[in-house]
Amino acid sequence: MITAVDHLVLRVPDLDDAVAVYSRLGFELLSGTGGNGPKSDTAYADFGDFYLELVGPVAAGFESSEELTHGAGEIVVRTDNLDAEVGRVRSKGFTVSEPVVDALDSGGALARRSARVEAKTPIGLVQNQHSTEERRAFLGSSPSHSNTAKTLERTYIAVENMDEDLPAFSSVFDKTPPDPE
Repeated sequence: MITAVDHLVLRVPDLDDAVAVYSRLGFELLSGTGGNGPKSDTAYADFGDFYLELVGPVAAGFESSEELTHGAGEIVVRTDNLDAEVGRVRSKGFTVSEPVVDALDSGGALARRSARVEAKTPIGLVQNQHSTEERRAFLGSSPSHSNTAKTLERTYIAVENMDEDLPAFSSVFDKTPPDPE
């Protein structure tokens, strides 16, 4: 079962510029680290059980910033049973990668299992094998932003064709679509 939004990935063409903007807005950003050691092309804003990840062109797999457009790179949701969730989403007709084990740290203490749903806006499924407290201790973070932001209230996903895209998102998230506002 999907239990929460784990994190949002925002692709940015210039990480230094994005960090400057988010910092001016009052967010405390941390340099990224990853399973292969430090990732200099990522930054995080921690909100306790949720975090925002800014990803520059190198970390996003692009050769240069000209190839990368600014915007949502991925919505990553947390699940309490990754294998069951992968099966459920596949039964809805989606292609889902095989689950992999990786870690947020090079030592493997912050292990997680994850899979990717192939969709117009990629959706990540993650089953963390570490607690939020362990992640925050490793990153040295605490959700205390000078703009007093405490959590994610809601997320909007902009799509080109609502009639075409809404059924897919509703199916993956196992939710009945809301009435259009």
